[in-house]
Amino acid sequence: MIYSMPPIIRLTNTGIRQVSKETVESATSFGSSKLQLLLKIKIPMSLPSIMMGINQVIMMALALVVLACFIGAEGIGGQVWQAIRRLDVGWAMEGGLCILFMAIMFDRFSKACSNKEDKLPSNVKKFHLIPQNLEKYKIARILEMPLDIASKIIDFICIKITNFIAIITSIIVSIFNKNTANDIGEFISRRFYLIPSLIALFVISFIDSNFYEIGSFPKEWKLSIRQPISNAVESLTVDPGFIAFSKGLRGFVYLNLLRPLDIFLTHTPWKVLNINLQEYIEVKNAVSIPIPAA
Repeated sequence: MIYSMPPIIRLTNTGIRQVSKETVESATSFGSSKLQLLLKIKIPMSLPSIMMGINQVIMMALALVVLACFIGAEGIGGQVWQAIRRLDVGWAMEGGLCILFMAIMFDRFSKACSNKEDKLPSNVKKFHLIPQNLEKYKIARILEMPLDIASKIIDFICIKITNFIAIITSIIVSIFNKNTANDIGEFISRRFYLIPSLIALFVISFIDSNFYEIGSFPKEWKLSIRQPISNAVESLTVDPGFIAFSKGLRGFVYLNLLRPLDIFLTHTPWKVLNINLQEYIEVKNAVSIPIPAA
């Protein structure tokens, strides 16, 4: 995590600093406080840069998840390392694919969070599951009808819960500072999906740890490709055709690619390479300089 944190720090700092001075001056002239400038102007305008930093943090953390097992960190990286130590290709492939799918999912989530919602015409119905370009078909609109009803019910519940929490928080904070209380209340009231989601997550975790186990993945849904891949690798290691192909490929790569490159780098004086490189740079610079007309 320490290795993967610099991108988000740097990109967040860069995104906030790149907010135009005219925008900040306009907001200040209308009486915005420093907290309002940060929450309502700077962070929303630098959100793409911030989400890019979050994306880079996730990618770098997943890239080093296998190396983290060297210092005793458990998890999917430890599974991959144990499989490599035992030369179990199927087990290693399973762990590697899990890391790959996690990276793809988190990349899509972070990209979706930074995208702005497209405004649809008033006569176009918004789809929640089916692609929006299928809205012209009647069967697509019929299939989306139950989802639309469920979405409206969920929106109503989330808005009511979020507004209630925003009012309670504003009342508590207003004891110390009324302006800050209004800002915090408005900030919470606009996150009418985030707050109920956190509450639902807390309730599920509490029920799972104290009453009934509902947080584990169903065993019936588990899919393992470890054994088929291991069987395929074992069959290839004793197959004469594959052995001949792999030996031929190894010989071709070594004799025609790696060996000539090794001879070139070993027996060529570095002074000659340096002189040729300098001549190439001088010629390139001379060609790029325009010749003035007489």
